Amino acid sequence: VKGSIWSKVFGEMLGKGIFAVDGDKWKVHRKLMSNMFSRNLLRHTAVVMQQKLRVLLDLFKKRNAEDGDFTVDIQDIFFRLTIDV
Repeated sequence: VKGSIWSKVFGEMLGKGIFAVDGDKWKVHRKLMSNMFSRNLLRHTAVVMQQKLRVLLDLFKKRNAEDGDFTVDIQDIFFRLTIDV
Protein backbone atom coordinates (compact mmCIF):
# COMPACT_ATOMS: atom_id res chain seq x y z
CA VAL A 1 0.00 0.00 0.00
CA LYS A 2 1.49 3.28 -1.12
CA GLY A 3 -0.67 5.59 0.98
CA SER A 4 -1.41 9.29 0.86
CA ILE A 5 2.19 10.46 1.39
CA TRP A 6 3.24 8.61 -1.79
CA SER A 7 0.43 10.33 -3.70
CA LYS A 8 1.38 13.74 -2.36
CA VAL A 9 5.07 13.33 -3.19
CA PHE A 10 4.79 11.56 -6.56
CA GLY A 11 1.22 12.29 -7.64
CA GLU A 12 2.05 15.14 -9.97
CA MET A 13 4.75 13.13 -11.72
CA LEU A 14 2.95 9.76 -11.80
CA GLY A 15 -0.63 10.91 -12.29
CA LYS A 16 -3.39 8.53 -11.33
CA GLY A 17 -2.05 5.41 -13.04
CA ILE A 18 -0.93 2.04 -11.71
CA PHE A 19 2.20 3.44 -10.05
CA ALA A 20 0.33 5.99 -7.96
CA VAL A 21 -2.93 4.32 -6.86
CA ASP A 22 -3.95 1.63 -4.39
CA GLY A 23 -6.85 -0.72 -3.83
CA ASP A 24 -9.57 -1.14 -6.45
CA LYS A 25 -8.07 1.46 -8.79
CA TRP A 26 -4.77 -0.43 -8.72
CA LYS A 27 -6.56 -3.71 -9.50
CA VAL A 28 -8.27 -2.18 -12.53
CA HIS A 29 -4.98 -0.77 -13.86
CA ARG A 30 -3.15 -4.04 -13.13
CA LYS A 31 -5.73 -6.08 -15.04
CA LEU A 32 -5.48 -3.75 -18.05
CA MET A 33 -1.68 -3.81 -18.02
CA SER A 34 -1.14 -7.53 -17.39
CA ASN A 35 -1.57 -8.44 -21.06
CA MET A 36 1.16 -6.01 -22.03
CA PHE A 37 3.76 -8.02 -20.10
CA SER A 38 3.38 -11.49 -21.56
CA ARG A 39 6.59 -13.43 -22.20
CA ASN A 40 6.12 -13.38 -25.96
CA LEU A 41 5.54 -9.64 -26.06
CA LEU A 42 8.52 -8.94 -23.81
CA ARG A 43 10.70 -11.21 -25.94
CA HIS A 44 9.63 -9.40 -29.10
CA THR A 45 10.16 -6.02 -27.44
CA ALA A 46 13.70 -7.01 -26.46
CA VAL A 47 14.50 -7.99 -30.06
CA VAL A 48 13.13 -4.69 -31.41
CA MET A 49 14.98 -2.72 -28.73
CA GLN A 50 18.24 -4.44 -29.66
CA GLN A 51 17.72 -3.64 -33.36
CA LYS A 52 16.94 0.02 -32.65
CA LEU A 53 19.93 0.36 -30.31
CA ARG A 54 22.24 -1.05 -32.99
CA VAL A 55 21.00 1.58 -35.44
CA LEU A 56 21.53 4.28 -32.80
CA LEU A 57 25.02 3.02 -31.99
CA ASP A 58 25.94 2.97 -35.69
CA LEU A 59 24.70 6.56 -35.99
CA PHE A 60 26.81 7.62 -32.99
CA LYS A 61 29.88 5.90 -34.45
CA LYS A 62 29.35 7.63 -37.79
CA ARG A 63 28.88 11.05 -36.17
CA ASN A 64 31.95 10.50 -34.03
CA ALA A 65 34.06 9.53 -37.06
CA GLU A 66 32.89 12.62 -38.95
CA ASP A 67 33.09 15.15 -36.17
CA GLY A 68 34.90 13.59 -33.24
CA ASP A 69 32.91 15.80 -30.90
CA PHE A 70 29.17 16.06 -31.02
CA THR A 71 26.31 16.61 -28.62
CA VAL A 72 23.01 14.79 -28.42
CA ASP A 73 19.66 15.55 -26.85
CA ILE A 74 19.37 12.38 -24.78
CA GLN A 75 15.77 13.14 -23.82
CA ASP A 76 14.81 13.29 -27.49
CA ILE A 77 16.71 10.08 -28.22
CA PHE A 78 15.02 8.21 -25.36
CA PHE A 79 11.63 9.56 -26.45
CA ARG A 80 12.15 8.41 -30.04
CA LEU A 81 13.50 5.05 -28.90
CA THR A 82 10.44 4.56 -26.70
CA ILE A 83 8.09 5.37 -29.56
CA ASP A 84 9.96 3.03 -31.93
CA VAL A 85 9.88 0.14 -29.52
